[in-house]
Amino acid sequence: MKRCVGGAARWRAWVMAGCLLPRLLVAAQDGNAQEYEERYKRLNAVVEELLASQATLQKRIAGLSDEIRALREEQGRNVNQYVRPEDLRKGLEKLAEKVREIDQKREDDRKLILEEIRKLASAPVPEPPARKPKPEKEPDPTPVPAGPQKGYEYQVKSGDTVAAIVTAY
Repeated sequence: MKRCVGGAARWRAWVMAGCLLPRLLVAAQDGNAQEYEERYKRLNAVVEELLASQATLQKRIAGLSDEIRALREEQGRNVNQYVRPEDLRKGLEKLAEKVREIDQKREDDRKLILEEIRKLASAPVPEPPARKPKPEKEPDPTPVPAGPQKGYEYQVKSGDTVAAIVTAY
């Protein structure tokens, strides 16, 4: 019977606990309700802040992912823009060959021009047609003044200077 009594005691403890526990909880809730509500509000604020931070981070991650995608595309386009050393060497060799061709053509043109100048120098120069002399106009007779003129006649002789003639008259 002890066994039954122990089992019944346990059972009674559980029943009493079942009846008293809700009452204790209600009493505890009334005293701690305000404290729990404050905790709830703080936790709720923290959760909202975390959600806002998460949204901001997701936007930033999306922006960075777009930027990475754009950089990869640009890098893919730029791969063909850079010249490899062997391509550069080939291009320079072609350019050097073109310069040699142009220089050779310039030399050939120079020789041709000099040859033409020699031909022209050795060819007889035809006489230009004779010019017809223009008829000379008779000088207009200067009217002789009616009255006496002042002045002197002098025949210039070898060795005369203007200064000597002026001083003589």
